[in-house]
Amino acid sequence: MSGPVRVPANWIKDAEFDPVLEMIAIAGGTFRNTGIPTPSLGSLMLLELCDNKFFLHPETCSGEDLGQALFLFYSGKSAVAAVVEFIHDRPLKIEEGGKWAMLKFGDTVIDHYGEFVKWAIELPFYGLTMLPGGGESRDPFIFNAVSVSRLIYLAAKFGNLTPDEALWKMPLASLGHLIACGCDAEGVKGVARPKDPEDIRRQLQAAREREERGEKHPWQN
Repeated sequence: MSGPVRVPANWIKDAEFDPVLEMIAIAGGTFRNTGIPTPSLGSLMLLELCDNKFFLHPETCSGEDLGQALFLFYSGKSAVAAVVEFIHDRPLKIEEGGKWAMLKFGDTVIDHYGEFVKWAIELPFYGLTMLPGGGESRDPFIFNAVSVSRLIYLAAKFGNLTPDEALWKMPLASLGHLIACGCDAEGVKGVARPKDPEDIRRQLQAAREREERGEKHPWQN
């Protein structure tokens, strides 16, 4: 019986990413010059703490969720007090901040909503997705004490950043690439852009069909 079908990694497409938006974010730009940065680690942590639906379900979230997300991204560390009040059933500051943010930014964001979702939810993780996967966590939060502390530790190790800089000053888009580069330099195996899962399936199916026909694979020629 033949072994499992294998396709060399260089024959599989990388997962899609937006290199232009990525470079604008790393350069310190804001979304279409609105003043909204791509989120920091701290801002995404606050968004998750508020159980904001934009975080995991941007395609179905309410306008209220979107406004509050904009407020948190724009305000950064200064929104911590409002989030503490929100958690203790005093949502007025978050609600008012969300209304203000929608008036200020809403038209531009809604007109380019797909691009904004990429800017705010996908792009921040481009660098971190280059790291080899770890074990599953039972913590209810993605940005829990362990994961956030680990990122802060690696930011200090590879970039000499303070906890405040890692949480609030450097966008997660930049922080993730810094950590990925540091791990790669230390010899961690498998640090690379992730592969497109659809192309993996296509390439494996094509390889199986070639083997059934007794043909060589193109990388064997």
